[in-house]
Amino acid sequence: MRYARFTGLISVLVANAIPGTALGQSVRIVPDLTTNSIVVFQGVDETAHFYYVPLEMDFVRAADGKPRLGVQYFKEGDGDSWRVAVSTSIKPAASDSELAALKAKLPKDNNVTLSPLVLDFASSYVRFSEAKKPTIFSLESGTLSAGSSIAMKFEFTGTHDAVLQALAASGPEVGVMAIITPDASLVQGEELVFSGAAVADLFEKEKFLLLNSFDESNAVVAFIINGNHSAEAAARSWLKSKLGSPEIGKDDKGVWRYGWDLTRPELLADLRSSPKISLPTFSNVEPPNKALLLPFGNICKDYPDNIVNLETGTAGCN
Repeated sequence: MRYARFTGLISVLVANAIPGTALGQSVRIVPDLTTNSIVVFQGVDETAHFYYVPLEMDFVRAADGKPRLGVQYFKEGDGDSWRVAVSTSIKPAASDSELAALKAKLPKDNNVTLSPLVLDFASSYVRFSEAKKPTIFSLESGTLSAGSSIAMKFEFTGTHDAVLQALAASGPEVGVMAIITPDASLVQGEELVFSGAAVADLFEKEKFLLLNSFDESNAVVAFIINGNHSAEAAARSWLKSKLGSPEIGKDDKGVWRYGWDLTRPELLADLRSSPKISLPTFSNVEPPNKALLLPFGNICKDYPDNIVNLETGTAGCN
């Protein structure tokens, strides 16, 4: 007997991702298609449907490629205290080239589809101090459906030099973060794989299965689960589907017993016609969280037109 390990199944809400798709369908991760920057899933019941979760984040961008990013900074009071107000929109992002490469690896079938998964998110902005110790400020949380983005607004303060250093990433850096989770119930487990002929041989040896010993103490159940205690319920369910209803009778010595006759010819023939039997066993676990990070970098240099000094009315960092 051997075990084939699943990397995981997820019951995912895929609202509006595919017309007519029911909520809560199950998907499995596809390791051969998953990379460091994108996780790929496949429908369990609807195997032509594939889904992805990007592990990188980018600004929402206009048609000209410029980010949806606005920065205003202004002086507060009479001292050297300045306030920076930032507004932006971000989204999980997979590059066109990466999606094209992924699509090229999918089965060549007209029914195959590829869509992003629905995600729960918690957003925040991050600021590193001069000591390189980050402070995380929580922002919004919610659900991110296909094609939608996360709107962020936040402010920070400092001296004139400090806020310009933050905007130029030459000192304390600024950026944003989103913790995303598939809007899902995650299921993981193993697949029991065993020989039907081997089970038939054991049935002939044991002859009868008592209801009162219908657990892993029984040789038949123990053989199927092979030490995987969490699989006992799945093994008993499969055996019931094969054995039918228990019956009362007497053994060779006239002792009453209640359970299943394992020597029925049609039962043994059915088992021996199945050289390989696969029995999935699963348990619920916490859905995985992923962190998407987007440092702003040197926006003074990269996006000067997106920055306004309200004291002078001029663009850029000055």
